[in-house]
Amino acid sequence: MKLLLLLGLVALAQCHPSKIPLRKMKSLRQRLEEQGLLEHFLKQHPHNQASKYFPVLAGTTSSEPLQNYMNNEYYGTISIGTPAQEFTVIFDTGSSNLWVPSVYCSSRACENHKRFNPSESSTFVSTNESVSIAYGTGSMTGILGYDTVTVSSIQVANQIFGLAETEPGTIFYYSPFDGILGLAFPSISSSGATPVFDNMMSQGLVAEDLFSVYLSKDDKSGSFVLFGGIDPAYTTNGISWIPLSAETYWQITMERVFVGEKAVACYFSCQAIVDTGTSLLAVPTFALKRIYKALGANSEGEISCSAVSSLPDVAFKINGKKFTVPAKAYVIESDGFCSLGFEGMDTPTESGELWILGDVFIREYYVIFDRANNKVGLSPLGAVADAAKCHLRVPPVARPLPTPRGAPGCANTPHLARWGPEAADKCRAMPPTGVHGLAYRGAWHASSGNASMPSGIRLEYVGTISIGTPPQEFSVIFDTGSANLWVPSVYCSSWACTNHRRFDPARSSTYRGTTTSVATWYGTGSMVGVLGYDTVTVGNIQVPNQVFGLSQTEPGSFLAHAPFDGFLGLAFPSISSSGATPIFDNMMSQGLVSQDLFSIYLTPNKRNGSFVLFGGIDDTYFTGNLSWIPLTAQSYWQIKVDSITMYGRPIACPYGCQAIVDSGTSLLAGPSRSVGNIHYEMGARRSPSGTYLVSCSFIRLLPDIVFVIAGTQFPLPPQAYILQEDGSCMSGFEGYALPTATGELWILGDIFLRHYYSVFDRANGMVGLAPAV
Repeated sequence: MKLLLLLGLVALAQCHPSKIPLRKMKSLRQRLEEQGLLEHFLKQHPHNQASKYFPVLAGTTSSEPLQNYMNNEYYGTISIGTPAQEFTVIFDTGSSNLWVPSVYCSSRACENHKRFNPSESSTFVSTNESVSIAYGTGSMTGILGYDTVTVSSIQVANQIFGLAETEPGTIFYYSPFDGILGLAFPSISSSGATPVFDNMMSQGLVAEDLFSVYLSKDDKSGSFVLFGGIDPAYTTNGISWIPLSAETYWQITMERVFVGEKAVACYFSCQAIVDTGTSLLAVPTFALKRIYKALGANSEGEISCSAVSSLPDVAFKINGKKFTVPAKAYVIESDGFCSLGFEGMDTPTESGELWILGDVFIREYYVIFDRANNKVGLSPLGAVADAAKCHLRVPPVARPLPTPRGAPGCANTPHLARWGPEAADKCRAMPPTGVHGLAYRGAWHASSGNASMPSGIRLEYVGTISIGTPPQEFSVIFDTGSANLWVPSVYCSSWACTNHRRFDPARSSTYRGTTTSVATWYGTGSMVGVLGYDTVTVGNIQVPNQVFGLSQTEPGSFLAHAPFDGFLGLAFPSISSSGATPIFDNMMSQGLVSQDLFSIYLTPNKRNGSFVLFGGIDDTYFTGNLSWIPLTAQSYWQIKVDSITMYGRPIACPYGCQAIVDSGTSLLAGPSRSVGNIHYEMGARRSPSGTYLVSCSFIRLLPDIVFVIAGTQFPLPPQAYILQEDGSCMSGFEGYALPTATGELWILGDIFLRHYYSVFDRANGMVGLAPAV
């Protein structure tokens, strides 16, 4: 019995929680600033915060952009080998590998850091396995080995780790840490290396399968990582437990983000990663501008220091509860200047909206990372004393410094003009990559069929592009309801081609032909042609090697009298004829746009100024905040409509329906029965030509027709859905027959788009809508 009791006491002694103190040091950013190298470094090493979590963004198998650690100030000390060799590391919940420089490394970055020497350790076991972790400008490459790793009082036997043989350029040279100790899950570990904490658990070295992190505020001491336990002194305000949504990073589901009481982002839930290796709050690029606007910051995130005391909290609603971050936490002051502790990042489309809750957030909460139950625990920190405890401590993680953000360079914009002799040129400098003006060309009525559009559609907004070298200009419809680019060609002898500009491949030195055919079907026939490649210029954006269709035949009178030459499709690749890559996909893949989105503003009443803005959002063209609506399909820009109401009651789509936001359709098109109900309620009568007319004097008495989408009401006043021409007033709704199996489908065309500034977000699979000015 005494022996059992003694063994039990020994076990308890070995498994007590081990607290690792984190010490605050100069960050990599500060060191580069002191050397006068920061500006050059940032130009040479642009980064996307999201590439840490999505390796495809770095074009490699495993990616962790080092700029994540640019502002990190919290580091801890570990030792490796027998006798122990000490190293300063970042304790990073956003990665899983442990690695340090080695004597095998001849890179300049290794010269001024401690390097592990296997020959000096009696417990080292070598392997022939290589490891590579890619960064934006190069990769840490090395070999894997096994040795004893000591983290505070915990000795982890046979721990696999990386011995760096090469490290990228100047990135690590000025860093104040030697290596990185990852605390995420094994599933994201490079080369399948077992993470340190997994070995702590499997070897029974921790009392509980969890660890916790406390980061002190300002310049106070006391930060720590506590392995195997929770310090009750830091949980006096209770713990909120949040289940993980993925066992890769410490990833959770977030329901919404608020500035004050106003929701500004993550409208339909999103994913968030709790990451000690990221200093700031990293947010989707499209959301960053909304946050800056809501907080009164400029485009670089700078704000007057005198305004900080009046700024609202930023709140993150997680698992039904709001977790607030006050202004004094998210505003970073340095040398008398203040900036917001947010940074933008881009994520691949299929990954949806992703946020990174870095040290700006973590400093407000004692955070528990529970591997046993796959949960994250958050406890609000009040006035927590940093008195020394009787626990051993381990070194730190990082925190954000004020980061001056470089504003994107302003792009030259084409003139935004209205069709007609009275058109006036307007030129506006805008940060996004390309703005393309649209000309209003009056009404054009298709005499018969259509492409992906109901009959009788009137296409009104047309823009100019050029193809080839030297450029050959064409007027096109910028059509979110199709995906192909095509123009007439000299090979076409159809009547519709004779009175339009035709592309001549022989006149372009950059043209490359193919034998692949393409066909786009219309109600009365099809556009048939061949595919070719050439440089396409849209506004100030040149897209090399863009595939496009050269029409050889075009249907009857359908296009003969059209005021445009061809179509430029802006929908998804999945609906592109002959598998041709859409032009916006090439803009994204070639890095020609600053954000993977475009936005459209259509002026009402034939005014100047309509445009398509590639790569950005211009908030001067809408009021309030954008409402973000997730796509239900990535083919057309298709969304779900909850209902359509008139006089406060449902008039169509009573149980929800699908809708396509389509700049290539001018009216509002819906199922004939539903549109008939709307016409009945507005008192419209059918004319001999098939249009539905109302008395012009009756317009002021008509109600708004409200589209309820994702819980938000989008009203259309009668002045928007009634078209006045030549003394007649015509309904802007058009009915069409739809096969029963397809269900109720609506097309939200230009009548809707004129009333709402529209953002087509490919990065996050969403459409954003806000009332247009």
